[in-house]
Amino acid sequence: MNFGILLGAGNGTRFGGDKIFSQIYGVPIFQFSVEKFQDCAEIEKFLVVANKKNFLKFKKFFAKKTERFSKFAGIFLGGKSRFESSFIGFSAAKISKKDIAIFHNLCNPGVEISEILATISTAKKIGAAGVGRKIFGTIRKKNYGTIEREKMWEMQTPQAIEAKIFMKGCQKINKKIPTDDLEIAEKMGILPEILPTNLQNFKITTQQDLVFFKKILSKNFRVGIGQDSHRFSDVGKLILGGIKISTAKKLIGNSDGDAVLHSIWNAISSAIGGNSISTVADEICFKGEKNSANFFPPLLEKLKNMKGEIENIAISIEALKPKLEKLLPKMQKRIGQILEISAQKIGICVTSGENLTSAGKGEGVFCNSICQLSFLV
Repeated sequence: MNFGILLGAGNGTRFGGDKIFSQIYGVPIFQFSVEKFQDCAEIEKFLVVANKKNFLKFKKFFAKKTERFSKFAGIFLGGKSRFESSFIGFSAAKISKKDIAIFHNLCNPGVEISEILATISTAKKIGAAGVGRKIFGTIRKKNYGTIEREKMWEMQTPQAIEAKIFMKGCQKINKKIPTDDLEIAEKMGILPEILPTNLQNFKITTQQDLVFFKKILSKNFRVGIGQDSHRFSDVGKLILGGIKISTAKKLIGNSDGDAVLHSIWNAISSAIGGNSISTVADEICFKGEKNSANFFPPLLEKLKNMKGEIENIAISIEALKPKLEKLLPKMQKRIGQILEISAQKIGICVTSGENLTSAGKGEGVFCNSICQLSFLV
């Protein structure tokens, strides 16, 4: 059996938080690795080693995706060091001596299935193998001088070890705690094979690493256009862009009549191949939900499932009244909260309409929105 032991028990001190739950294109970092181990034909089962803070998060994640991750074998609480977590995961796997344990850091989202296969194949031949990156730059030790670089490698994961080698190697660990799993094989006199890794397979340690990883991912873009308009009623207060405006009456509609949010919803939906808000709004409003902000969660969830994210939203509002210019920063902030993006990704311009249209004559509000979405290839 080839058993994956996926390690996510680190505290993320240098990152400043639980990095493996940070999201890229709506996908938590750890999911990139989990999907690769699930889809690797040579992996029969895998488990996750978590810390106290993210244990329940992992539990909820896998509870919702039992069909997608059929090889998942459970979550286990890790130890104080990487070695302790590896040992806990290995022990929980309960594999036989001839099986292969494949250790992988969940903060290495750039792993490829081909690398998992290569480490398994090589470990079966010589007992232990891992991936790394040959160092080509000059290496200098502080207060010592230059170090010969020809044989220097920066280690990454996955790292595969035959179970009997790992078990016996752990018995020889003393005061010096291993920082990776291949050190355990070396305790048994096994010289692991180091295989070259792809350029995007590196450990995310800092916030800058996360930004860099996102930049090197391949992605494509889509653009969506949406529009909406409503007339003013004689009662209530205006809701526009998710904020209440007391200087104008409510817009007529089944919901709160928020033409801005409706146009944004249509823009996002059109970009992901969906239909207009009218196809869902009537049913939602019939159930008593009038707040247009609450129409977005299912749409945003669909976008995340497609591994897409919002790059920016451009909004154009036509209305003779009320005067909106001073309210735009507040509107941008609220829209950002609803869409779960930075307010800096939202641009809004307004025009009075110069009495040329119904909105320009003060009878209502007309809004156009354009969104740009990016998707992980």
